[in-house]
Amino acid sequence: MFLFLGLYTLKSFPDAKISEGFGGISVYGLFITSDIILMSWFKTGEILKAVGDFISKVKGGNE
Repeated sequence: MFLFLGLYTLKSFPDAKISEGFGGISVYGLFITSDIILMSWFKTGEILKAVGDFISKVKGGNE
């Protein structure tokens, strides 16, 4: 969702900035970065769950 919003903002308003300090934070960059962080966070949770299931199966045998 944020990725599409960021890409739309990049196409429609390429010069849009949230803050002018420190070179300015672009609106599309904020949306795209937020999407990448959220996707990696959910993917990390899935990977940790799979590793935990694997370890519990190995320790407990075939349950």
